[in-house]
Amino acid sequence: MASSIAVLANLTATIQGIGTPVCREIGFLTNLPNNMNILEEEAELLRRKRQNLQADGEEASRKRRRLTDSIKEIESMKSEFQITEAMSNWNCAKYLSRYQLGRRTIEMIKTIKDLKERGIFSPPRVLEMPLSISTDGQSAFEQTLKKIWDHLHDEQSHIIGVCGMGGIGKTTLLTIINNRLIDTKAFDIVILMTISRFFNLGEIQKKIMRRLELNVDENDDEERRSAQVLATLKSKRFLLILDGLWEAIQLDQVGIPKPNRQNKSKIIIATRNVEVCNDMEVDVSTKVKPLKKVEAWNLFLEKVGWVALQPDIQHLANKVAMECNGLPLALVTVGRALNGKKEIRALAKCSERIEGINT
Repeated sequence: MASSIAVLANLTATIQGIGTPVCREIGFLTNLPNNMNILEEEAELLRRKRQNLQADGEEASRKRRRLTDSIKEIESMKSEFQITEAMSNWNCAKYLSRYQLGRRTIEMIKTIKDLKERGIFSPPRVLEMPLSISTDGQSAFEQTLKKIWDHLHDEQSHIIGVCGMGGIGKTTLLTIINNRLIDTKAFDIVILMTISRFFNLGEIQKKIMRRLELNVDENDDEERRSAQVLATLKSKRFLLILDGLWEAIQLDQVGIPKPNRQNKSKIIIATRNVEVCNDMEVDVSTKVKPLKKVEAWNLFLEKVGWVALQPDIQHLANKVAMECNGLPLALVTVGRALNGKKEIRALAKCSERIEGINT
C-alpha cells in the first residue's frame, strides 16, 4: 500500500513538473490567432512611431532602422499565418507550421516589450543643434551664459526669461544651453523650438507633439492635443525652451504643466520684449548685452578675414564693425559678405546692410 502511494506521488509530481511546459507548447498552437492580432496592433504602433520620428542624427536613424526591421518581420509572419490558415487539412505540415509560427509570435511580442523597456519608443533626450557663431573670447557672453545656466539649476527658478534686441545672440545662448545638456541627465527631455511671430496654439502643440514623437492627427482639435501633451509631459522632468517669443502664451491651453519644485521642470523663454517676460510670470530674467568693442572687432575679423587688416582698409573695416553696435548677427553677416574682398567701396556700402539687419 505504501509503495503504491509512493508511486502515485511520484507520478503526480512528474505530471505537475511537465504540466506547465506542455501547456505552453500547446498554447503556441491554440493562441496563435490571438497573438497574431496582438502583433498586428503592435505593428501599427511601430508604423506610427516611425512616421513621427522626424528627428535627424545617428540616434534617430538607429531607431528608424530598428522599427523598420520589426515591422518587416511582423508583416512576414502575418503572410505566413495567412498561408498556414489556408491549408485545408489538419495535417502534419499545418500542425508544424502553426507550432513554429506560434513560437515566433511569442518571441516577437517579447522583443517588442523589451524594445519599449529599453526606450526605443522614447524620443531622444536632447537633440544637438548646429552652432553657427563662435563665442570664444567673448567674456560678456560667457557671463550671461553662466547666469542662465545657474538659473537653470536653481530650485527657486522655474520660468527663466532671456531678453535682448534682435541679433544680440539669444538664439546662440539657447543653442549652447541645449547642447551642454547632452552630457547631463538634468532633464528627461529637452524641447527647443522657435516660435514664429504670428503663431497659433495648434502650431505650438504640433511642434511639441512631434518632438515627443506623439501621433499628430490633423482631425484632432486643440483640446484633444492639449490632453495628449499634458499626459506625456506631466510624467517627465522637462525643459521647454521657447525662442523668439513675441507675446505670452497660455501654458495650460497648450498642455504644458506649470514648472514647480515638485515636478522639477523648467521653461526658458527668449524675447525682445521685456513685457513678455512679465506676462509669462518669469521667476528670473537675464538681459543679453551687446559685445564689447574688442570682442566685436575680433568676431568681425574672424569672419571677414585678413583683408580687414590691410593698412588702407583697416580704418574703414573697424568703422563698419563698430556700426554693427556689438550685435553678433550683424557682425557675422557683414563679415561673411566681405570675406576676401579688398575693395574699399564694398566696405563703404555696408551701412545699408547693417541698417537692414538691425531693424
